[in-house]
Amino acid sequence: TGDVMNEIEKLLRDIHTLRESIQIDWDELYSNPLREEERREIRTHLELCQTELKSLIERLRAFEDDPSN
Repeated sequence: TGDVMNEIEKLLRDIHTLRESIQIDWDELYSNPLREEERREIRTHLELCQTELKSLIERLRAFEDDPSN
């Protein structure tokens, strides 16, 4: 169970980091005048972060739903 707890802790840290990154991107989009190219880059990064966040959350749920943990 120690390995499982370490994996869960890592997932939680990664989720937290991605959520912070997403928040920074949103702040950038709405607080600064940006060229269209910059906006597009931020939106692309947001999409990648959101996809990764969903994946991490699914992995976390799998650990939580597995009764052998």
